[in-house]
Amino acid sequence: MQSSRHGDGRRSGNGGLFQGVLGFAIAVGVVNNPSICKNFLAAIRPDHDAERFVGRRKPENPRACPKSAPPPKKKRKSHPRTTKACRCADREHCHHAWINADEGAGTVVKGTGQMHWGHKASTLAFPGQEVLLDAVALSDAATHDSRSLMPHLQRLFQRHPDLKGLVTRVLDDGAADDAELKAAIQEDLGIQVLAPINPRRRGPMRADLPRGLDHLTPRGVPVCRAGYPFELLGVRHDTQHFLFAAPKDELGQSVCQGCDLREGCYRGQSGGRQVTIPQSRLPWLDPECPQLSKRFLKAMARRTSIERLHKLMKWDLGDEQLTKRGNDAFQARLDKTLLAMHVLLAHDA
Repeated sequence: MQSSRHGDGRRSGNGGLFQGVLGFAIAVGVVNNPSICKNFLAAIRPDHDAERFVGRRKPENPRACPKSAPPPKKKRKSHPRTTKACRCADREHCHHAWINADEGAGTVVKGTGQMHWGHKASTLAFPGQEVLLDAVALSDAATHDSRSLMPHLQRLFQRHPDLKGLVTRVLDDGAADDAELKAAIQEDLGIQVLAPINPRRRGPMRADLPRGLDHLTPRGVPVCRAGYPFELLGVRHDTQHFLFAAPKDELGQSVCQGCDLREGCYRGQSGGRQVTIPQSRLPWLDPECPQLSKRFLKAMARRTSIERLHKLMKWDLGDEQLTKRGNDAFQARLDKTLLAMHVLLAHDA
């Protein structure tokens, strides 16, 4: 199953939440390898981007501030523009309360320096189908993506108990690369969560490395002094070590054979250098299914279908731009999109 979050005001998740609500059924037989995938974003029109922050403003003259140490900065969540539902002449000073003009909207970060003001949704789909099974608008677009995975899965199985036992794996993005989250979902729901490594500002490790290695990347890949990144061969469960080997060239021979730095690294006459790294040094790697293994990469390759699904939602079905504010209007747009997808699917069948 595939799970994803959408910067449009929606978030993606595993398959089949709104499917049952709208009265559509998906044949269980079409699911070959149940896995789940997630992610998505839709921006609000530029004229809706205005925002109003409640709080004290900094004095215009810095010298007017006392010379005492400044208080620690507090992180302030993104807040939509506020308005009043009254028609008072002096709305700034009347007794009516300010309310959010766009409930649920917030700052959606899609990458370094890429921030959008909009809504966010969680979507659910089976890989390879490109058919939306569920879409739920998040109550706060600024919420971290990982916090919606567990509630979304629980809601899925409450509405579709027939999927229990059928869904055994979730394919998510780097936001779900959290050991506690994975353990909780595995324990409560019996589902394995696969997510790529999120370095989280980890730097390269250079201390206490086997001979010939220059550093370990933030993802845990050994790199030799000649600049070659090693490949994961497997896991030694008896000694709790990861086994890495030097890559091969285009002729199928190890790069160690023609390396100028071979004397201080590899001492064999054939083959190439192999190193073992203790699992304690790479705690973010799962020994049962390491994120650097070919098996993991093959499974995650199926998650691209959620991106194509989001393309259908945003550009083909017109969910990229929102014309009405509020989470209710956004959820209605998601329901319309879900209905349209299943109507088109039934027509093609």
